[in-house]
Amino acid sequence: MYQGAIPSPVAAVAGPVGVIVIPTAFILGYNLWAANRKLAAASQSLIAAEHNVEEEKRASHAARRTAANAQRHQEESEWAAASAAEAHQRAEGARLAVEHCLFEGVRPKCHPSEEDMIQMKARYHYRPDFFHLTVVGSSGGRKSSFINAVLDLSNNDPITAPTGIVETTDVVTRYTDLHPDSQMTFPVRAL
Repeated sequence: MYQGAIPSPVAAVAGPVGVIVIPTAFILGYNLWAANRKLAAASQSLIAAEHNVEEEKRASHAARRTAANAQRHQEESEWAAASAAEAHQRAEGARLAVEHCLFEGVRPKCHPSEEDMIQMKARYHYRPDFFHLTVVGSSGGRKSSFINAVLDLSNNDPITAPTGIVETTDVVTRYTDLHPDSQMTFPVRAL
C-alpha cells in the first residue's frame, strides 16, 4: 500500500507572468519521457562500452597471437643459428683433420696381420735380396705408364704393362725388370 501523500492532479508553477497550472499527469509523462531518453542514452553507452570491450579483447588476443608468433620465430632463428654454428664447427674440424693428414701424411687405417704379410709375400714372390716397388693410385693415374718408363719399355713391347684411357690394370700384377743385373720387381694395383 502506498504510504506517502497522494499526488495532486495539478501542479502550480510560478513563472515570470504568474502562476501556471500544469496537470500532474503531464509532468509525470514528461519525467517518464526524460527518464526513457536517459535510459536509451545509457543503453547506447553500455552497448558502445561492450563493443569497445569486445574490440579490446580481439586486439589483446591478436597481440598475444602476434607475440607468440614472434617468440616462435625468434626460437626458430636461434635454433637455426645454433645449428649453423655447429655445422661450421664440424666443417672447421673436418678441414683441420684434412690439413693434418696432408701435412703429416696419410697413415693406414688398418694394419695387416703377420699371416697376411706371409700370404702376400708368397703370392708376389717376395725375396729379401730384391728391391720391391709397389705403385698404387687412382684409376687413370698413369701407373702402368710409369712402370713402362722405369723398365724402359715402349707401348709396342709385348711384355709392357697395358695402358689406356680407361682402367686397364684392375688386379695386382707383378712386373720384373728385364735387365739381367737388375733386382727390381713392380707390383701394380689400381685403387
